[in-house]
Amino acid sequence: MDFAGNVYTIGTFEGTADFNPGPGISTITSSGFTDVFICKIDVAGNFVWAKNLSGMNYEDAFAVNTDNNGNVVFSGCFSSLVDFDPGIGTFNLTPSGAQDIFISMLDNTGNFLWAKALQGNNNIGCGISILVDGGNNIYTTGFFSSTVDFNPDGASFNISAAGNEDVFIHKMNYLNTPLPIELISFDGKANGSENILNWTTGSEINNDYFTVLRSKNGIDFESIGSVDGSGNSTNTMNYNFVDEQPYNGYNYYQLQQTDFDGQSALSRIVSILNSSSRNNPIVISPNPVRDFVEISNYDSNTIQYIELINTLGEVIFRTQNQQLINVSSLPAGTYSLRISIADNIYLTKFIKQ
Repeated sequence: MDFAGNVYTIGTFEGTADFNPGPGISTITSSGFTDVFICKIDVAGNFVWAKNLSGMNYEDAFAVNTDNNGNVVFSGCFSSLVDFDPGIGTFNLTPSGAQDIFISMLDNTGNFLWAKALQGNNNIGCGISILVDGGNNIYTTGFFSSTVDFNPDGASFNISAAGNEDVFIHKMNYLNTPLPIELISFDGKANGSENILNWTTGSEINNDYFTVLRSKNGIDFESIGSVDGSGNSTNTMNYNFVDEQPYNGYNYYQLQQTDFDGQSALSRIVSILNSSSRNNPIVISPNPVRDFVEISNYDSNTIQYIELINTLGEVIFRTQNQQLINVSSLPAGTYSLRISIADNIYLTKFIKQ
């Protein structure tokens, strides 16, 4: 799931499959024994797109995640030449072993960005899990046999398995437009009806100012203010910005740093959930509750979804429009209702007795 709530599913299929779970049809036909698929569904469960990677033999994919810019990174294994560009272009990789590991990235519209292979002559390996940190470092875990070169670019970095199959942990970074500042931190928090952003730089070169960008969906950003930079500095500099009128629900923020010569670059994206009582029209009753919780004070025609969430952040119930929810079987404790209305997200807590 990405920061906007879109869900990405990855796996394999054979033959012809319809990847649209709704009334529409979006079919893809595999060209080999099995093809890899990547499918995107929006926060309301609507089909967005599906792509496949084709080879003449077996391909598998087990791991998918997203980075701070909404790009989709995924990993698996392949046993024959595969075109990793699901669009009209071509980007072929051929395994050196019987089954090599791949790591690939698409943008949030499904366009190909890059693909890498971790290869060994007698290898049977696969990527099983993948994670991207705030610095856009990609961590992949899985298994391999024989000897594998874990550096897909430049000088070799060979590791040999001690047993028949060993576990690997692999870290790589991909090129982004670098900020001409050393951004040590960038975060934020809700404070009542306001959102407060804080960031710290370790050094700055030719830094004129920061523009604070905000988005409701994590994709379409607009400027809401600016903060002067420190020009040239080797000292730690602290900055803050107050968004006095944030959206209800999730707000996504990004810094655009601009040099004195007009060149600019973007930071990573941070999200803040603000559901202050002043802006929240939703009323739930009773609270505390034993059997049924009633949701009121909203137009049912504008509801998109209602989710019941436990203290671990797990969604344990989801409906599109249900004013009365049975909670009698839930263990006692604190729960939240996350309600999406007209593209605004409201979060309201209640206590189950």
